[in-house]
Amino acid sequence: MIEIIVPVLGRAHQIEPLLESIASATVVDHHVTFVCSPHDILAREACEASGAETLVATWGHGAGDFAKKIGLGYASTEGEWIFQGATDIEFEPGWDLAALHLSGSGALVIGTNDEGNPSVISGQHSTHTLIARSYCDDPGASMDGPGTVFSGAYAHQFVDQELVKLAQARGVWAFSRESIVRHNHPHWNRGPMDATYELGLSSFGRDRITFIQRRMLWA
Repeated sequence: MIEIIVPVLGRAHQIEPLLESIASATVVDHHVTFVCSPHDILAREACEASGAETLVATWGHGAGDFAKKIGLGYASTEGEWIFQGATDIEFEPGWDLAALHLSGSGALVIGTNDEGNPSVISGQHSTHTLIARSYCDDPGASMDGPGTVFSGAYAHQFVDQELVKLAQARGVWAFSRESIVRHNHPHWNRGPMDATYELGLSSFGRDRITFIQRRMLWA
């Protein structure tokens, strides 16, 4: 079972296309969980109307919101694998089988190919990642310890860098070039900039400093 956890902030119009993409491209048993902000009424209503499981955070939007939403989805599900989703991604058929194929070699953190980020294409990073629940349970997928996926130390940026670099240091990382989960991000000329992107990018400098400081814990 793959638990596809999707943190939501705005972008109500992207909910149905995302679900259609997941349904058409995924053959492995899977379950989608949306995690919404309490004040984000339109997005919350779109998620609930879709019929997919919808969780509503108990906190207002602020620092660590993205990581906490993924954490809530992780704590509220039971599947063997967790996939960190988003509303601006598009799945290619076979993405799930290609990624899970690498689990046979002992990989617990498996990167997918977003066909945009040069670091991802080179196999050194992943923006949307398949993670074994057992790895999140213990030792924890971030330096925050057991029971974590992403660290709430970051406002938004660099949570995935810590996930990947820590997994590489522990020898549990693998990258699947054939597992295509396309990231429709304006940086790759695949969509317009919007308020959600702008909010996330606004923390880049601060989060980069946090990443550099925390990197000493595993480097």
